[in-house]
Amino acid sequence: MRLFVAILFSHSFFLSLQQKLDSTLRFAHDFHLTLKFLGEVADSQLEDIKERLGTIAFKPFSLHASHIGSFPHVVWVGFDECEELKQLQGEIEKALEDIFPREKRDFKAHVTLARSKEEIKVGFDVEKEEFKVDSFILYKSTLTPEGPVYEKLASFPLV
Repeated sequence: MRLFVAILFSHSFFLSLQQKLDSTLRFAHDFHLTLKFLGEVADSQLEDIKERLGTIAFKPFSLHASHIGSFPHVVWVGFDECEELKQLQGEIEKALEDIFPREKRDFKAHVTLARSKEEIKVGFDVEKEEFKVDSFILYKSTLTPEGPVYEKLASFPLV
């Protein structure tokens, strides 16, 4: 199984931002912020992962979307700096560190809006939007020719 841990957003805000982009892009349909990509995981590890993630105690917090940017083939929404988000991501890394190595790159909080086969450069500010974060989710990702298909395996509430 190909797994990752993320915050799910279901909000028309992201759809409205997609309308401001080039219509030839391949638009994302599931809006999430990846906290930790686990990669290929054996079925036998699933319960241990769920148990470890279930030990994380964290209070709900808010994120503020503020700008659109891009990696070479991805257009994304970025957020204002948020210490709580960094701490939650660090707690997830810590809970899983003896199973999965820590990410070497700096954590860059973003939600993918679209992908492109061509290299793309986009960057502009958007009207700020606030999102309440009250849970994170363990997802299974299945790659298909039409794009990835995500399945929720477990949800972990922040209290």
